[in-house]
Amino acid sequence: MSREQSGDRISEIVGDALELEGEAQASFLDSVCGDDAALRLEVESLLAVGRSQEAEGFLAVPAPEQLAAERLSGLTVGNLSAGGTSSRGVSLPSSIGPYRVLEALGQGGMGTVYLAQQVEPVERKVALKVMRGLFAGSSKRRFARESQTLARLNHPNIAALYEVGSTGEAPYVAMEWVEGFPITAWCDRERLSLTERLQIFRGVCAGTQHAHEKGILHCDLKPSNVLVTSIDGEAVAKVIDFGIARALGDPVTSESAELVLGSPPYISPEALSAEGRRGLGARTDVYSLGLILYELLVGVLPFSSESRQSFLAFMRQVTEQEPLAPSQRFAGLPAIRSEAVAERRGLGAPHLRRHVAGDLDAIVLKAIARDPKDRFGSVSELLAEIERHRARRPVEARLPNRAYVAGRFARRHRTVVVAGFLLLVALVGGLIARSIEAHRAQQALAESEQVRQFLVDLFESGNPEAASGEVFTVRDLLDQGTLRLREDLADQPLARARFLHSIGAIYLRLDELYAAAEVIGEALALRRRHHGAGHPEVIESESEMGVLLRRLGRYDEAEVLLQSVLTARQADPDVDPELLARAYSNLGNLYWSAERFEEAERIHRSGLAVRERNTRRLRTPEARMDEAYSANNLAVMLLTRRKYAESLAPLERALELFETDNPVLRGSALNNLGLVHRNLPSWAEAEGTFRDAIDVLDSGLGSKHARPLSARRNLIFELVLRHRWEEALNESERALQLAETVDDRLTLAQIVRTRARVLRLAGKADLAVETARRSRAIAVAEQGPEQPLPVSCRTELALALAARGELTAAVDELRAVAEIQGRLLPPDHRSRLRTERAFGIVYLEADRGAEAVAHLRGALTIERQTASKNQASGPSRVVAETLLLLGRALLVEDLEEGVTSLEEALATLRKVLGDRHPLVAEAAFHLGRAERQRGRRDEARKLLAESVAIRQAVYPADDADLAASRRALAELDG
Repeated sequence: MSREQSGDRISEIVGDALELEGEAQASFLDSVCGDDAALRLEVESLLAVGRSQEAEGFLAVPAPEQLAAERLSGLTVGNLSAGGTSSRGVSLPSSIGPYRVLEALGQGGMGTVYLAQQVEPVERKVALKVMRGLFAGSSKRRFARESQTLARLNHPNIAALYEVGSTGEAPYVAMEWVEGFPITAWCDRERLSLTERLQIFRGVCAGTQHAHEKGILHCDLKPSNVLVTSIDGEAVAKVIDFGIARALGDPVTSESAELVLGSPPYISPEALSAEGRRGLGARTDVYSLGLILYELLVGVLPFSSESRQSFLAFMRQVTEQEPLAPSQRFAGLPAIRSEAVAERRGLGAPHLRRHVAGDLDAIVLKAIARDPKDRFGSVSELLAEIERHRARRPVEARLPNRAYVAGRFARRHRTVVVAGFLLLVALVGGLIARSIEAHRAQQALAESEQVRQFLVDLFESGNPEAASGEVFTVRDLLDQGTLRLREDLADQPLARARFLHSIGAIYLRLDELYAAAEVIGEALALRRRHHGAGHPEVIESESEMGVLLRRLGRYDEAEVLLQSVLTARQADPDVDPELLARAYSNLGNLYWSAERFEEAERIHRSGLAVRERNTRRLRTPEARMDEAYSANNLAVMLLTRRKYAESLAPLERALELFETDNPVLRGSALNNLGLVHRNLPSWAEAEGTFRDAIDVLDSGLGSKHARPLSARRNLIFELVLRHRWEEALNESERALQLAETVDDRLTLAQIVRTRARVLRLAGKADLAVETARRSRAIAVAEQGPEQPLPVSCRTELALALAARGELTAAVDELRAVAEIQGRLLPPDHRSRLRTERAFGIVYLEADRGAEAVAHLRGALTIERQTASKNQASGPSRVVAETLLLLGRALLVEDLEEGVTSLEEALATLRKVLGDRHPLVAEAAFHLGRAERQRGRRDEARKLLAESVAIRQAVYPADDADLAASRRALAELDG
């Protein structure tokens, strides 16, 4: 009898036996099983599980929705009497071992889980799982041995095991009590996106892999055994309940093979048979993880898991049917249900299906393959696939399909792939033309035909039929071309080099630095081998390689190449002026990156001069555009160095030159102009300039693109400056809604952080804290905890906590930020300046003047060091704002020194921003109050009157700070 026939026979016997009870069932089994002890054992094992599941449903603990509802309703556990009854009607023991039982949390086929109180040696709540009387003799010894192994687990995504003990009747396990929700319930409750769900699921994989590395197979992974809780504002998954775990690699006894391990519907096919249970390994847990991921993505499982369904029916589904892909299963749901599922993921139903189809479908199906050999070999392999998907790189579950590989590249960089394709077409045309012009011979025609065939083959790979139905457009050809060049044009090294150089240049502009290094390096080697030093094509590749090395931070190597390229361009009397200007620009950018600012400015000005002459000579749109680029780049460099007045002229020239039919470039330049105005006496023009930038960028890109959001953020800051809180809140909410629709999680994190800042400054501290925590969570999920954006989000969280009066929590956040920056950044880095200022603001909020003063002095030191390194001259707005904060802090400690600091701040602000800026009003207000305290009433009156006049002109009529200025002036005159 085949294995399949054997399975069918067992299924029939179990199905018939479930219709009988007691002696009738035993007699039936005697007749059908006869002397076949193995068959009898398998059938009875399945009957036991079937009865358990039909009685209790498939979940071993209450359903996630039930647990969530009870916890949210404020379920109390402190008033239970010893030996009483829980709120669920379950009879409670008064104590189990040294633990006082508080509540029954759930009951399943393998035991009961209680919430209990431990008093000694530490006081804490624990989750106490008491096993049913299934363990005796060798099984009990094995349980004790495996429990000791579990005690060695130590991972942030695994609930800690505190103790293993026995009541004399049954063993128990005391575990960390996780005050959380099952992972599926948590994600739905928080309306998490697919990206956020994958981030949490990564933690589940990490914890499970740790257990495997310690030799432990969980055997019962399901949503109710993965709880998510909030730790310091971040969602953390905890794998719990290793109660039926087994040691990987241990021999399986006949006793342990009798029991079906796991909980339908998350049990693997092999765990349903005694033969399969003898060989359980990591792939069993991979299967369960795949089903959890399936449910996280589309809200349902591949097979029905209704409690009314018999275990036999479930077993047949798992062992006989191929699971549907998540996107297909989702497509088959009723419309009302699919829309509800999608809404909990922040998407419409069609969008959710499209997001899941492809990579995620392939990953899940590989994880839940019926045959263990077809699954991922380990949890780490599953996790690696998820990481590849998150990075928008090809996932191995869909390879080998070169069309798909190219498609992933195109989807990572949608906006420039079409331009890359056009470049390839132009390149091929140039190759053919050069080849024929150079040789005018049959060999040239043969070579051009080979190049032509290469392009034909490349297009053919884009045929949907050739690509196995994969959606494949011209945008996908770039990566495909790189793959094909590994095999084609082998006898055309220079043609191959030209393709490689062009594709490498596109990689570089897409920030694919390591891919660019490989491709450009190969092109440069081919060209040097066949042309020798000094050839125009060699110089071309040396230029690209120099830019790449600069981007990689290898400045010394980059300088050798880029200086050589510039020298060669300067020495060529027939050089194309644009190539010369580009050589200046590349070398200038290198000097800027290496913080050699004086040299950088000199080189950039030289490049701009070349392009200015070229514009006068050619008078073409292309020449004007090139000059505009140089002018804009010089302006941005000066702006970054805080040379705002100097940056104004080149930026206005760039705006004049940028073609009006190029809204992206013009809008970006307008945004830069707004930043310049913000820091000059023309600051009042910034708001209108940012609004113009938004209008222009929206017209060119649409409001749902990431780039207009930068101008929107700047507009929000202008509204905050003017204390137009309602407008700022509305605009920040609008920006947040738009950011949610943009496929750019880092931009979303920035907008959420901006929203938190507006809420904080508008006096809505509770919402500010919640929003700041969300911005940090998004940024950490995308970049990890130590990149600049997550760190700045953490700083904003600290300021929000301080605004809510939580000084200790705020200081703890900032100390963590300072520790990260201390390890990764030089002492004079501007990010450390912002942290020191944040410390000062936090301590100033708490009226702890001495500590605020110490940090603000540190901020001033960093700013002055940075200005010196940048060769910046003249007064600085940043210095003035820090002096203003320092003066306020000093007034708490030392009146005279505080007045001196405020006087310097006020003088600097007048010089930098003019006499009518809100910061001038703030400095005048605090200095006026200080002068009154010193008894200098005339000086105080003049300053307070000035603060009233400025605030009255800029702030709304009901503004609190305007009222404070008026009140201070009235008290002085009264």
